[in-house]
Amino acid sequence: MRRNIKKVLYKVAPALAFTISALRYRRTQWRKSSVLRKVARKELFDDGQPCVISGPLAGMRYIDEFTFGPIVPRWMGTYEPQLHSWIGHVLEGSYDAFIDIGAAEGYYAVGIARRRPDLQVITFEADLFSRRAQRRLAALNQVNNLRIESVCNHERLEHVLSLHPFVLCDIEGGEFELIDPARCPGLGRADLVIEIHPLENYSVMEVAKIIANRFEITHTAQTVTDDDGLRRNLLRLLRVQGLKTPQLDEFACEQRPSSNLWLALVKNDGVLALRRSLKIQLKHKRSVPRSAERARVQKGAFALPNEGFAL
Repeated sequence: MRRNIKKVLYKVAPALAFTISALRYRRTQWRKSSVLRKVARKELFDDGQPCVISGPLAGMRYIDEFTFGPIVPRWMGTYEPQLHSWIGHVLEGSYDAFIDIGAAEGYYAVGIARRRPDLQVITFEADLFSRRAQRRLAALNQVNNLRIESVCNHERLEHVLSLHPFVLCDIEGGEFELIDPARCPGLGRADLVIEIHPLENYSVMEVAKIIANRFEITHTAQTVTDDDGLRRNLLRLLRVQGLKTPQLDEFACEQRPSSNLWLALVKNDGVLALRRSLKIQLKHKRSVPRSAERARVQKGAFALPNEGFAL
């Protein structure tokens, strides 16, 4: 009964549902992380102003308050190291917009807006408290090129998609419905990195394959997994640079119950791919009915490439 009520609430009043859920999560997580956070701030900053001390967003001044997930790995710059090369690609690339769907307190959005003041940065975040944290983080870093939106849907996303955007998406399962170029044609112009979550009837890999298939004409797909080796290298570098605290490994722990999977979708080059993409967008309908997607996955009709592509 409670599950059904929750589903209805998320459908008819998503902003309210996310806020209620966030309040509950904050109450439990703040108690769990407060002791380690205080120790880390003392060890890393001598109780001074926290900032990101390594990684592609190094130098960004940071808040000291609740975030979705532990805040200390963000301070250290070791947070989600498997995305570091992608963030570097955004910072050095020719994109005209960075769109962060499920931006939380704005770690990526504000960090990129700070490094690229010429870039339009847009966030979507359903949680009211996280949007307020984004504003505080932006003010702390004197960022003026950040636009903050609330709940994301196909219409709102289509409205902000530019000619050459980069989309980062982490919305706890909502990617299955949202990331669909048949319903949001502007996604065909974007490069995307999406965190994939399991659903009631689909495994993580099935969701990844279904979403990849929606872009099979216009994009090259590749999975991005946790990189413990890169995290260890980052910690080793921090130690070499003089950070000697014995709790460094504990500070870098992201406290995830399981490893996460990201799907990278990079737009293809070539006239044929472009023409086929435009044809699909003009038709504005699905190439594969949603009812058939599950069957095609089970038959092995979807395949992600085994080899990555150069950034």
